[in-house]
Amino acid sequence: MRQVRIPLIASIAAFFVNIFFNWGFIFGKLGAPEMQIAGAALGTVIAS
Repeated sequence: MRQVRIPLIASIAAFFVNIFFNWGFIFGKLGAPEMQIAGAALGTVIAS
């Protein structure tokens, strides 16, 4: 109850992790294969 800071930080961190993995898998950056839509799905699953 009344703990807002920890969930907020976790949500922000997951958002940026999602952006990073989506960028890597959609466009094939940092040695990852270019996966386009499937890469977006994979990046989102990893960030969850």
